[in-house]
Amino acid sequence: MMLPSTASSTWKEQTASSNAENRKIKARYVVRTLYMTVLVAMSVLLVTYDVSTERKVKTLLLKAATIGSKKAIDRKLSIDFGDGSCQWTQAVSMPDDSDPYFTLITSYPGSGMRFFWQQTEGMTGFKVGDEFSFNGETNAGVMKSHYPHPEGTWDLEHDIDQTVLLVRNPRWALISYHAIIWELDFAYDKAKSREMLEENPIFTRRAPVTEWQKWRDFYFESELDLWKKHIDFWMSNGKQYWEQLDFERNGDYPFRFNEEQLESEEQDPVCVDMDCKPKSIIVYELLRQEETGPHELEKLAGVLRGKGSMTDMVSDEALPCVWSGTIENVEYTDGKGRPGNRNLFKYTLEQMEALVDTIDTLRAKYRTGIWENDDRAHELIRALDIYHNKNTLELDAMISNPPPPVPHSPHYRENLQKFFTEKGKLGRYSRPIVEKLPAYWSKARSHFDDTDSQPIE
Repeated sequence: MMLPSTASSTWKEQTASSNAENRKIKARYVVRTLYMTVLVAMSVLLVTYDVSTERKVKTLLLKAATIGSKKAIDRKLSIDFGDGSCQWTQAVSMPDDSDPYFTLITSYPGSGMRFFWQQTEGMTGFKVGDEFSFNGETNAGVMKSHYPHPEGTWDLEHDIDQTVLLVRNPRWALISYHAIIWELDFAYDKAKSREMLEENPIFTRRAPVTEWQKWRDFYFESELDLWKKHIDFWMSNGKQYWEQLDFERNGDYPFRFNEEQLESEEQDPVCVDMDCKPKSIIVYELLRQEETGPHELEKLAGVLRGKGSMTDMVSDEALPCVWSGTIENVEYTDGKGRPGNRNLFKYTLEQMEALVDTIDTLRAKYRTGIWENDDRAHELIRALDIYHNKNTLELDAMISNPPPPVPHSPHYRENLQKFFTEKGKLGRYSRPIVEKLPAYWSKARSHFDDTDSQPIE
């Protein structure tokens, strides 16, 4: 019997569609079968392997088993299989109708913030926002900031419920901070930063050593001091260390940080209505290592879990799997991926001594008095002891084999001042600028000299 042409056409289309779907199903089956076969063979070949390796193999097998599964594709959060295994997935924006319990992660610049927030996203399943709203996540339950460092700001659109402090050895944090601002061409505002980010992602280039040496020789003392003050600010629940007129919070001319000011009990207005003392301190050096990283994530999980929208986080047992999944799936996690040898970036003997002295000052402070029985102080001391040991070893080696002195011209410091002023990071308080701000000038005038010149530090 002949079918009408329209019916024949419809039948052919349906048949073709059915055959295509069958081919897709078979293809997924073949891929899954091959994938599982290879992975099983790999696991058999492993004569000895540790728990971490076992979990990775199990995770890959479970991932293979879900290839083509609609349920796996539709899940937005990292999937916890309940036995320490997981399926890592990309984080998503927190729904507009969610009820976040806002957590602020804060650190000195260059302290491994990107690696930390990527791990946080892997653990919570939600994207992390930032103080500049670069990624548009204004309703994120977790925000990141470098405040009160001059690179930070407090443009957050909502109150903060709790804070977490991330710390890193200043021996490397200062180098990493310079590497980032060098990649951004020392951008001093949001617009220029966006422009530079569009040209090149950060963590993809390494500055010449000579550029690091110039920045180090000009900024070392002030940045090491800001690294210390960043810790003291949050540990003291927001005690303000800058003059109110110093809107850059950098202590530059005509303002200075002084002991009388530091001993005051004046609290930063942003901390008056919130508890700025961190609920936990995360140590970057421990977070970055496979053996200790999951435990640092567990500390953060304890702060977040069950608060606001953080009700569907992975279990602590699955954190090693999430930690590894983030390492394997995320690009540009930190500066270790930059080309070149980071060990060429060094300090002078006097600067290494200052690093050790600064850390030892903090160690002495947070071991005594009101800090003796403080849990946060204990977490901080753990980090400071690591930094003391590592930096002291490097300093001892330098003392045994002193680096040769580097000759500089008599105008070296003056030339550096001119160079960094042209880059836009200095001179924000220059008299010609502030005189054009009538309301500000009326309050700041007494801080300036009678001349327009500013001293070379």
